[in-house]
Amino acid sequence: MSYLAKIPTPVLREFLLNGTAEEVLEQAAEWRDAGVRYLVAANISIMQRSLRKGLASVLPFNRIVRGLRKF
Repeated sequence: MSYLAKIPTPVLREFLLNGTAEEVLEQAAEWRDAGVRYLVAANISIMQRSLRKGLASVLPFNRIVRGLRKF
């Protein structure tokens, strides 16, 4: 965990899709337009310490997956 804390936030924001479901779909569309053809989607929000917040991320993640299927 100490190594994860050392990763600068801008680096994570550049290499991970993040934000609201709509923001993530917009970012995915930009990546698609830049040439990405295969995307592996994983809900890493569930791995946080707060069980409540982790579980709350499941529904928005499902919206993202449904939106990505339309691409």
